[in-house]
Amino acid sequence: VTAEIKMSVNPDRAAVFLDGQFVGHAAEFGGIAKSLIVAPGHRKISITLPGYQTFNTEFDLAPNQKFVLKTDLVKSGSPQMEEPK
Repeated sequence: VTAEIKMSVNPDRAAVFLDGQFVGHAAEFGGIAKSLIVAPGHRKISITLPGYQTFNTEFDLAPNQKFVLKTDLVKSGSPQMEEPK
């Protein structure tokens, strides 16, 4: 028995971690016939990309459930603005 997670992440080159283990990049789990197959139960997902804030979420998956995760990563830090001289 499995559950399925589909992802729509921007940018889609972000790394995906399931329960602390690297499982691939977001682009691999979105679109037609592409998803992350997991065991049902409590799952933790982290999505990371250098220069962006890490996205963390937790959820409970029922057997045969299809879960869709959509997020836009937020750029980290504030842009450095130079004052005109």
